[in-house]
Amino acid sequence: MADDGSNFTYTYQADDDGTMWTWFGDKGSDNYFKGTLSDDGKTIMGRWHWPGGGFDATSNRLPD
Repeated sequence: MADDGSNFTYTYQADDDGTMWTWFGDKGSDNYFKGTLSDDGKTIMGRWHWPGGGFDATSNRLPD
């Protein structure tokens, strides 16, 4: 879990090989992100889901 200082707590889960990531606030929430980590560990591609909507998202790690 991570606390970003804004009174929200986020839970992250990964499958056994670490390639499928799920993010959500409350467990069982209808609002969640589910994405796949690239082989090089630099990109997560997935989809935000919520009742009646959602969108695709890609996050890239910036160079150090």
